[in-house]
Amino acid sequence: MIKSYRNLGRRFQFYNPEKIEGRQNIFTVIVGKNGSGKSTLLGSLVRDLLGVQNSKKLYKGPELGFEHIEKGKVVTTKKPKEIISVSTSPFDKFPFVRHSLAVSNYSYLGLRDLHGSNFGLAYLSKIIASLIQSVFENPTTAIGKVLNYLGYHDIISIRFDLSMTKGMLEDLVYYLNDNSQDFPRRRGSLRRLNMRYFCNEEDEVDLAKVEYLIQVAERIFNHKIPKLFELEINSRGFEMNHFDMKLSEDLILLIQSGMIRLRDVGIRSLEDSRLFSIRDASSGEQSVILSILGIASAIRDYSVICIDEPEICLHPQWQERYIQLLISTFSSFKSCHFIIATHSPQIISRLNARNCFIMTMEDGHAFDAKGYIKHSADFQLAKLFDSPGYKNEFLSRIALNIFSKVSKNKSFDKEDLQNLELLKYQSNFLDKKDPVYELIGSINELFQIYG
Repeated sequence: MIKSYRNLGRRFQFYNPEKIEGRQNIFTVIVGKNGSGKSTLLGSLVRDLLGVQNSKKLYKGPELGFEHIEKGKVVTTKKPKEIISVSTSPFDKFPFVRHSLAVSNYSYLGLRDLHGSNFGLAYLSKIIASLIQSVFENPTTAIGKVLNYLGYHDIISIRFDLSMTKGMLEDLVYYLNDNSQDFPRRRGSLRRLNMRYFCNEEDEVDLAKVEYLIQVAERIFNHKIPKLFELEINSRGFEMNHFDMKLSEDLILLIQSGMIRLRDVGIRSLEDSRLFSIRDASSGEQSVILSILGIASAIRDYSVICIDEPEICLHPQWQERYIQLLISTFSSFKSCHFIIATHSPQIISRLNARNCFIMTMEDGHAFDAKGYIKHSADFQLAKLFDSPGYKNEFLSRIALNIFSKVSKNKSFDKEDLQNLELLKYQSNFLDKKDPVYELIGSINELFQIYG
């Protein structure tokens, strides 16, 4: 778990050790205004957790200024066994792995390393590839439990399109070995392939991968695999009727290289057992399903999971459900630390009373979330985000209560004075034409008389 982090001349505390109970997971929510550095903080933290030993394998992203991020100091209770970065924004600051180079304890579940024009399908393919790898390594993985929590049976039906032909393979091998620079220009039919997959750290063709591709292709051609084939992931692992391939290695190679294309992913509702395509779900539902499944494919005990603005594309109802799903779905794992940067009052209001903390970018201190859960959005916007908006009902209720009490008692008690200070501070963020602003002005006049 991440106790603290020093970077950019500042110290950030992620939880209060005195408030931790047992080996349960910890949730830290980072809040702050746009431009305060939440995404940069998460990206820097992940880079420092990964360490210099993986630096050559990570894409530096100079166009986003990553080369200028200084090295920080992370204080942990124990070295994380897995580091997971999650984002559905094309502007996240997380590092991702160059080409297909492996970083054994890191998973980037974001958009910036995708290729192709259809980001939605490419992201879905990425999550499915991660699921296949996870189930192959551990058939009893928690994916079925995740689906049950989401309201679905623990079965995923996956349809692939095998578009590879002998002619395509021959062309690919020729250009990889002899004329790789002309590949995009001269072979339009192969442009959708992920050429980065076949390159090593020095951006040279990895001949071992090319040879492996040829071996896989020979098995496919010998078995006369149909153009469209299906794979099922269930509680027993994999089921595939058409042929016996080395499921994980072969499928991962074919998916990541672009030799096969994901066509559809189906799941069944627990309510009526109806099979429907994930692609037919709402954008919010897709985002939640894929995010949770992606985390499930990589998480283990003592993992650190950094999530940047999960509320993107999510209706407020789904924002509430998302954080509840994170807490409940992964409750069987021990000593994991979820660090979430957000602008969502709904996410904060649905945190648990135990092992949940809020850290503000302004001071870098983490405090118990207990005082902020199960409160309205207006409460969160005023007390936590300093962005009360127009006709904030929480501030209006406080102001009316003071006005009523003071008009009756002709004096301000201690509680009234504390609330008045809150109102005065929040008035700095209110429109001067806001009725709440005018009401606060009236209370200030009362204070001049009875204060």
